Amino acid sequence: LDLTKYNKWFGRFVFTGFAEDRRTTNDFIDYNAQQAAAGTTVGGGPGVVTYTGGNSANNYFTSNTAILPTLFTDVPFLNPNGTVTKNFTTVYALKEEEKDITKLTTTAVVVQAYLLDNLAVGTFGLRRDVDKAGFAASSTDSASGLQLPLPTSDFSTGPLTTVQAQTKTYGVVLHGPKIGEVNLKWLSVGYDQSQNFIPNAGSIDLLGNSTADPTGTTKDYSIMVDLFGGRLNAKIDWYTTVAANAADATVNFPLVQWTIPFEVNENNGGGNGSGVGAYADLAHQVGFAGYQSGLAPGITTGDPRLANAYTSSQQSKGMEFELTYNVTKNWRVFGTVTRQQAEESNIAPSLTSFINGRIA
Repeated sequence: LDLTKYNKWFGRFVFTGFAEDRRTTNDFIDYNAQQAAAGTTVGGGPGVVTYTGGNSANNYFTSNTAILPTLFTDVPFLNPNGTVTKNFTTVYALKEEEKDITKLTTTAVVVQAYLLDNLAVGTFGLRRDVDKAGFAASSTDSASGLQLPLPTSDFSTGPLTTVQAQTKTYGVVLHGPKIGEVNLKWLSVGYDQSQNFIPNAGSIDLLGNSTADPTGTTKDYSIMVDLFGGRLNAKIDWYTTVAANAADATVNFPLVQWTIPFEVNENNGGGNGSGVGAYADLAHQVGFAGYQSGLAPGITTGDPRLANAYTSSQQSKGMEFELTYNVTKNWRVFGTVTRQQAEESNIAPSLTSFINGRIA
């Protein structure tokens, strides 16, 4: 929208729109090579080991490509009673299957305004995200102890979890004017502020509580100079970024997603008592029948819902200086100096309480 044809001070405006609808699915399938009709999927494999090369001279670095375990059909097998029979047959049996689905709908609009004969350039952006997510995992057949695969179209246990948010971004750049004999066109100053939001639908902690969505803000101040007819350009930025409820990867993987469920769950798979967690096994050994994991029902080892279970607060401040000198039309020399200070706080306090409660 160009209003400068009426008056150069009215300015011109540029509008940009964006829309996206994305669907993402994942299907993780893990198999064991195990004895046919053994009735168990965890800990019941034939113990096939594949040598992938390496020795002490090369620090046991892998030199051969690992191969799939070879299946056997009717090979000699020593039964527990000491009789050798030719009936040992192995098959690939499902160990676990995990599926997830994410539906993300994003719409955005950006308005740029060139005002006061282009001396002031402003930007305003508005974005809306709707995130829907679901998770599903295979179950154990109580009769055979085998894992039951998920239906082809089943990616979620129950309705999808939905989160949504609206974020704004705005900024302005002011270019120096020329007033009489005073020419400040070589000088520009700028300010930007933006909000950010990371959809985290479906994430929970070990107790089944929904994980808050990461949000934050960034503020940026800048000064730019253009000297010697454009040959020398310099820019300095000062910025501050604050993030709340940012997923803490060092806490969530592997401790929360894998280690804790593996150790404390009463059953990590297998309907015939195999796959018992370490703590549950200790309780059984001492004759304690009332053991409880303390985890939310349905939490499994490697549960994808735990990938972003616990969060922290993060803040970073910094300065960046850029200097560019255009020696010739085709020869440019530039350098950058950056300084940054980052802090992390409020690290997974609910996880600390969970662990302290179990230790106590």
